Amino acid sequence: MKEENHHCGNCGQFIKHFTNYSGYYHEVSGCGHCVCQALKRSERKKRRMYDLPCEFWEPMEVQVMKRRETLKEYLRNMAKRIDEIALILKNDE
Repeated sequence: MKEENHHCGNCGQFIKHFTNYSGYYHEVSGCGHCVCQALKRSERKKRRMYDLPCEFWEPMEVQVMKRRETLKEYLRNMAKRIDEIALILKNDE
């Protein structure tokens, strides 16, 4: 069985850096940072610098799914607040 590459660059907890050029975002090759809260900052930096494998690695799909769920929850809360504001404005008429 092929061993998977569990390093920062393909981890869901690694945030890639982008630059905006002429109105378009472009990935800065090899640049980013780890947001894993289980590791100290110095340990995150060392793993990235030396491309070391990490026991906290998780597939990007997991983070994408978590971010989508968080976004859905934010949107539900916003919709609720908008409904409350609309009710207040309707009562003021």
